[in-house]
Amino acid sequence: MNVKEGLRLTIILMEQFTAMQKLLATSALIGFTTLPFSAGFAAEPDATKKTVGHVRASAPSKVSSSEPSMMGSTAPTDQAPEKVEVKGARHRQVGGGLMVKEDAPKSRSTITSEYIEKQATGLNPMQLIEMLPGVNTTSTDPMGLSGGHMTMRGLTESQIGFTLEGFPINDIGNYAVYPQEIVDPENLRSINVEQGSADLDSPHISATGGAVNMYLMNPKDHLGGKIVGSYGNYNARRIFGRLDTGYVGHTNVKGYVSFSDAAEQSWRGPGGQNKMHGETKWMSAWGKGNVVSFSLVGNQSTGVLFPSTNMAAWQSKGVYNTYESKWDPKHPSANYYQLHRNPFTNIYASAPSTFTLTDNLT
Repeated sequence: MNVKEGLRLTIILMEQFTAMQKLLATSALIGFTTLPFSAGFAAEPDATKKTVGHVRASAPSKVSSSEPSMMGSTAPTDQAPEKVEVKGARHRQVGGGLMVKEDAPKSRSTITSEYIEKQATGLNPMQLIEMLPGVNTTSTDPMGLSGGHMTMRGLTESQIGFTLEGFPINDIGNYAVYPQEIVDPENLRSINVEQGSADLDSPHISATGGAVNMYLMNPKDHLGGKIVGSYGNYNARRIFGRLDTGYVGHTNVKGYVSFSDAAEQSWRGPGGQNKMHGETKWMSAWGKGNVVSFSLVGNQSTGVLFPSTNMAAWQSKGVYNTYESKWDPKHPSANYYQLHRNPFTNIYASAPSTFTLTDNLT
């Protein structure tokens, strides 16, 4: 082989290598394209058929890009429309709503309303996601009325971003999360957990360890309601009620109002916990991809804290390390349980909306 033939062979090999690089790059883009998220939630079959002089619009689906993107779907209006689900013995979601097929180019796990409905009533969001990969949770009490803690891949809840209907709910001072005050599970449509980095458009400054995004159900198209009651050990009782208005008159507006009241006695020591919780969501969809929604969550709770336990207290008292149940005016004690109450009130509000101004501007 002379020098000219060697150069020609080298050029041919370089051209083939360049073509192979282009082919691999194209395959990678196709394989990791961000696709619209859809978990197959229950929806009204005629959600887009009912008309009153004009066409009612469904929620807009997120248009998939031709390239991978770390822009996510934190806002509720970024979620694809709910699919009609056949509720039958042989037509359930795989894993009962706990194993959802994901297509995002990152680590993400989702639980759906079907899984939530199968759990004990009144559980807080941290208790609902305890079975997901990488998640470890602890609850102070069985009903989750006095809080809980979470770690994910070694990082605590203060390093994880939590959102409800697109708005952040981490404490503004120390980034802590109080799961007992977030949401009633009967109103949850889905919870998705991002075990790695959070989306670039997530409204967090503390999501170094991932994110947990919660979404409320959309109001039903027709008038209806739901009542759930439960009773258990330690005099635990809870009642939940929800009223859907359906479409209001000849408009696109629909909404729901819900309320719950829960209480229980402490499983160790005197006192107990109680919580009154209210939620409402209203939305209107019209035209092609225009959606306006408003959500309001209110919570009022009072509980008795549990004393922290060190090794010396555990060795001497075991599980019976509690505050004192009686007050002695002659010998006042800081361990009287009424001095360790934890009352709080919080209100969340959000109005995620989408407006399609032109075919290329949303």
